[in-house]
Amino acid sequence: MLNAEKLGGVLLNAQHNFAWLTAGGNNGVDLSRENGISSLLIRRDGKRFLIANKIEMPRMLTEEISGNDFEPILFDWELDKINGNFVVETAQNLLESDAALVTDIFYHPKFRVAEGLIAKCRYQLIPPEIERFQQLGKEAGQIVSQIHDQIETGQTEIEIANIVKFELGKVGINSVVTLVAADHRIAEFRHPIPTENVWKKTLMIVVCAKRDGLIASLTRIFSVCPVSIWS
Repeated sequence: MLNAEKLGGVLLNAQHNFAWLTAGGNNGVDLSRENGISSLLIRRDGKRFLIANKIEMPRMLTEEISGNDFEPILFDWELDKINGNFVVETAQNLLESDAALVTDIFYHPKFRVAEGLIAKCRYQLIPPEIERFQQLGKEAGQIVSQIHDQIETGQTEIEIANIVKFELGKVGINSVVTLVAADHRIAEFRHPIPTENVWKKTLMIVVCAKRDGLIASLTRIFSVCPVSIWS
């Protein structure tokens, strides 16, 4: 992609891009934000860097990625606070002087936004990703399909959603989207966020199951009576 676009490098900071490029590494602390606490720089010549402050770098190298895969670029945490452009300027300085940099740090006005370019790369799964994706889909499907052993009529959609997320979490799967609709809400809403609505007859569960930087989506319907009553 860098060669095709004649770019010097790409700086990735968004949590989903970090997870994708590291096969499941996590640079998130505040999960309510898209951006993470460390960044990856991939240079056109194939050189790779991890840019992180002194607080975050030790854990990143111990638990998330290897220093053999990415060269650590360490900085004092206060530098990023003083200068909001510090990380992208650091990345730019690691390129040739006239080389163009793209980044998924959306708020930065100086650089071209990389998300569309990176999305095209993510869409093309390589063999190890295909294997992980198949295993993820298989395990997530089995867990959600067997969730009937853990739930019962009379429970609220919120209670059921929490059980689903807990069971998936046992095998390291994070449900980044968890939709639950009971009875009339199935047909009423396209994206039924779980509520206090109580399951009486028919139940729909939707999850987007994330693990190792990949997401598998699936839907399951449970009914304690003939399905025709709601279809």
